[in-house]
Amino acid sequence: FSRHPGVLFLDELTNVSRDDVVAAAYKILQDKRVGDVRFHPGVWVVAAGNTPEHSSVARRLPAPLVNRLLLVKFPAPTLEKWVGFMDENYAVWDRRVFAYLKMFPGDFIAVPDVETLENFPTPRSWTRVAVRLPELEEDWEAVGALCRGYLGDEVGGKFLALLSMNVPDIDEVLEDPEGFGELTFEQRHLLCVALAGWLEADVERRARKALPLIKLMLSEYRELFMFLKTVMKQGSAEKLFRFLLREAGSDLMPLLRDIAGFLNVFSPPLGSIGFSGEHEAGGGTWPVFGHAD
Repeated sequence: FSRHPGVLFLDELTNVSRDDVVAAAYKILQDKRVGDVRFHPGVWVVAAGNTPEHSSVARRLPAPLVNRLLLVKFPAPTLEKWVGFMDENYAVWDRRVFAYLKMFPGDFIAVPDVETLENFPTPRSWTRVAVRLPELEEDWEAVGALCRGYLGDEVGGKFLALLSMNVPDIDEVLEDPEGFGELTFEQRHLLCVALAGWLEADVERRARKALPLIKLMLSEYRELFMFLKTVMKQGSAEKLFRFLLREAGSDLMPLLRDIAGFLNVFSPPLGSIGFSGEHEAGGGTWPVFGHAD
């Protein structure tokens, strides 16, 4: 017997093409031994692989082997879960990647049907692009090589086109909020990414400065306000929403009350939080934001 318990992980099992290697892997899985050495009873043998539907080089496993295994299928991550993973694991990453993927969700995962020398977008490749971009911002040639190299020419080219767009400075837009409506669809999303980062540095003070723009977004571009929330980190989004409840004005309270059903920025979710009671603030009567019983 081997001396210690542990885990033996066999990766890409379904991608192995040599029959002798496959046979050896099968023997390990079925018999829990290598040659004359039997595994410790506390050894777990775990294998991973792609299905033929998700990889052109994957092969099916023999039915007798499949019947001896506990099969667990893992779905591909959603964009929202990927963003949560990025925030949890990387202090700095380029959130313009998120803006692009919200506009073109079909480019999050686009695995080709055949083997190719052209790269393609996956959560793995987007992670590499998002983490490396801040290091290369001043070197456009390197940025181009990074995006096309990890995402392929088609998606990489589309993403580069977004990065090259001229987006007004935040101060410029704050001075003339109505100019926000003159921006293109892509420019508005990129500006929301910049605005989210700017707000997070000092949510209450900067939200007060940006209040006219935020009011405009709430009243005329609600989907972009919701996008702004998703780009911001959860704690900052919560601070922004609480600030708006105090400062936005009674004309916007119906909008805030309506949007509260969508925005999961609190724990418990906003669905379990209600508006109840009133208090005086800013010369008007305001609802009190609290937990609903």
